[in-house]
Amino acid sequence: PFCDGVGAGGSYDTWAAFVAAYAGEAADRAAEHGLFDREDIQLFRRAFSENTAVLDEIKTPHMVHTDLWQGNVLLKKDDDGYSVAAIIDLDRTIFGDVQWDLSCPWMLNEAFFKGYGSLPPKTPAAEQRERLYKMLCGFFESYVWLIEYDDKATFESTKENTLSLLRSYR
Repeated sequence: PFCDGVGAGGSYDTWAAFVAAYAGEAADRAAEHGLFDREDIQLFRRAFSENTAVLDEIKTPHMVHTDLWQGNVLLKKDDDGYSVAAIIDLDRTIFGDVQWDLSCPWMLNEAFFKGYGSLPPKTPAAEQRERLYKMLCGFFESYVWLIEYDDKATFESTKENTLSLLRSYR
């Protein structure tokens, strides 16, 4: 089963069911705190409900960190350069689509992709899932930047980028 220990916690029979629950939580938080307009929240919810088939192409759950960034990857120096010594801060780990970690911007850079190994193929369905995950990430990041960190400038930038993705969905 697909599952997560935080947020939309529980076990889900399909990846789409988990993502819908997670997206629902993001939409509820956005509405509760007035982070996005009502119409944008409705469009966000619709994007996930209309993409169940694309999400359910993911049949095998894999461990996904969901908070992968440089601060959570510890390196060690060896004769050949550097290698990963440990990955920490696993409290948000879920079982689902590996593309989830590859869609959020926290650690996406050339060095990361070089060390990652083989990446999932870029199919139209994979690209659609990536857009959905980026929108979802943007909704949660908007909440974190404004409500948890009180960083209005980063919130506005994150919101603008998220709305651009969301509106391109139309």
